[in-house]
Amino acid sequence: MLRLACRIAAAAALAASLLSLAGTVLLGWEDHLARGTGRPAIESAIRLAPGNARNYPALALLGGAERTSALESAVRLNRFDSRSWIELGLDWELRGGRARAERCLLEAARVDKTYTPRWTLANFYFRANDRERFWPWLREAARMSYGDGVPLARLAWDLAGDSPEGLAALGECAPALVSYTTLLVDHGRLGPAEAAADRLIECGGREVLGPLLIFCDRFLEAGASEAALRLWNRMAAGRLIPVPPLDAVRGPWLTNGEFASEPLHRGFDWRIPAVEGVDAVRLPGEGALRFSFSGGQPEQCLLMQERIPVPPGRRWRLAFEYRTAGLAPETGVRWRTTGAEWQAKAGEAWSQAVFEFTTPSAAATAPAATTAPLVLAYERAPGTVRTAGSIWLRRLRLEAAR
Repeated sequence: MLRLACRIAAAAALAASLLSLAGTVLLGWEDHLARGTGRPAIESAIRLAPGNARNYPALALLGGAERTSALESAVRLNRFDSRSWIELGLDWELRGGRARAERCLLEAARVDKTYTPRWTLANFYFRANDRERFWPWLREAARMSYGDGVPLARLAWDLAGDSPEGLAALGECAPALVSYTTLLVDHGRLGPAEAAADRLIECGGREVLGPLLIFCDRFLEAGASEAALRLWNRMAAGRLIPVPPLDAVRGPWLTNGEFASEPLHRGFDWRIPAVEGVDAVRLPGEGALRFSFSGGQPEQCLLMQERIPVPPGRRWRLAFEYRTAGLAPETGVRWRTTGAEWQAKAGEAWSQAVFEFTTPSAAATAPAATTAPLVLAYERAPGTVRTAGSIWLRRLRLEAAR
């Protein structure tokens, strides 16, 4: 009797093992079919395992008449499949079923707290010109965004232009704020662009210094010197740039006159272009800048320049020290600005010099402060060969002349 019971138990165990093996083989074959790329393979996988939710999105990707029903099966079997909810919602929108589309997209956002459902809903309400529902979802998308900010900024711009709603919706998403500010500047909306740049300083910090300096230059190019100066001073006050703020009325007016920091080549700092045959080297220990000429430089070239924010119609003195080595008496090195010029004479010892100039008078409607170009250039003196040697500059100070 005991032997019979053991045989029955062994047979049952064998049958269970065979059933398990058969199930494993069936699931393995279904998995193999599901990984296929053709419609017959996916449809066969569905017939073998109709309760496997993952097969239906694959079928929907193939398109065709059963696409919508495949997506409905996918979300019925897996309520957390946000991608299928989104695809189903977009399908219903294309078919004119906006109410059903909205329900699907809202469900996607309910089960998936990430960026994509929120971005999709913002676009959905944008297409419907539904501002009331658009802005909250754009804010949600911006709050979660960490990559390319162009799509968010473009969406805000396309619906609201330079309206404060656009800036408010982008929150503290630095990439989107950079893109939105760029759009504002590109369209000449300089006032809102300045407000957007301010927000960028608050939330982006040093990570967005490059774009901020570009915006400062864009303001200068557009003739908005006061806006450029305000932006520059906010960067300086926030220690984003290693220079003190400027004051167009009381001074200081000159940036980095001691060459204490590497020129930024932007905004109100020195711009030193690369010139063949000219080597520019900052010497922090001496507080000086040296230009060395190989003799093969162009006959005329720009060495460095800076935009200085000064009131119009006043006289100014640029005081500095310089010395030369190896240069001919007529060095060809000269300071220039509108209507004035000063030429350097060769001298091996440090000597003090002053370049005086007057900023042009402004029209009655002009701003209280403007910008003047302060340029150091080289120009071969008539009757001489191109110079070879070096010139050092240090202790530059710009003062209002009495």
